[in-house]
Amino acid sequence: MYSKLFLRVSYAAVALFSATMMINCAQLGLESEDEDDNDLTIALLAAAAVLNSPVKLNFNIVSGTQNVRCGTNFTVTKAVNGSTTRTMNPQDLRFYISNLRMIGADGVSQYAVNFANDGVWQYEGAALLDFEDGTGSCVGSSSINTSISGITTAASYSGVIFDLGLPTALNQLSNSTSPSPLNVNAMYWSWASGYKFTRLEFSDTGTGNIVRSHLGSQNCGGNISTNSCANPFRSEVRVTTTSGFNPVTGTIALDLNEFMNNFDATGGSLSCMPLKGHGAATAGELANCPKLLTQVGLDSGGQATGSQTTFVIQ
Repeated sequence: MYSKLFLRVSYAAVALFSATMMINCAQLGLESEDEDDNDLTIALLAAAAVLNSPVKLNFNIVSGTQNVRCGTNFTVTKAVNGSTTRTMNPQDLRFYISNLRMIGADGVSQYAVNFANDGVWQYEGAALLDFEDGTGSCVGSSSINTSISGITTAASYSGVIFDLGLPTALNQLSNSTSPSPLNVNAMYWSWASGYKFTRLEFSDTGTGNIVRSHLGSQNCGGNISTNSCANPFRSEVRVTTTSGFNPVTGTIALDLNEFMNNFDATGGSLSCMPLKGHGAATAGELANCPKLLTQVGLDSGGQATGSQTTFVIQ
């Protein structure tokens, strides 16, 4: 509906522009010579309207039907082999995405979403989604970002596809000199000279155990600006709906209930970080952390599997 409305408005604007052009030409006695030029102008403007459609995509973090926000407990029903409802409390809720595309109604066509550099949340085709506001157990700032704005091709859509993480060209830069949102200290691994693609942290209120899920590329070698990482831990996320995706009314949600499917947080605090580059993994981490990778579409070596369950369309 949104795309069709935009096109109707765009074509109306083209028609008005064309009428004005023809009137001005008629006044100059040039209508016969410039008629073909007017037709070309109309065609070019119509094409530009189709190719330059503004889009705003809304994101959310949920657990099933609950919105997850700092300062408020949420429950998960699929953790601990699905046998126990656990009550959790968020401590951090941030993640980067990049390479965002709209999926056409045919389920195959893809339309790139070009980000504007807004100086805060979006830079060179990457964006930081930030749901922590410094309240409750969260320790970040009060600033949040729950949407991405860009330009794409006007069409009917069935969903979106994006990379969970930063592209190679932006990864492992210096966070002290990089522009926002690549200058956030909490989203940077000083020990690995690279970015955390996700920073999802929460505590089990029953046990006090803390779960930290941080994704980031490993074994990159030399200067990552010119070298690919052997273990990228960059997932490709695809979410679609058979009823059609309307970016005005639809929301892409990270579902923590799905993310923690079959995850056991009762055995102790767990730091789920790729290859545990900062130290040896515990028995609990070895048993449970790969489950989180599976849910976001990664294998244990950090390669994208193309199959994820964590992100859904609301």
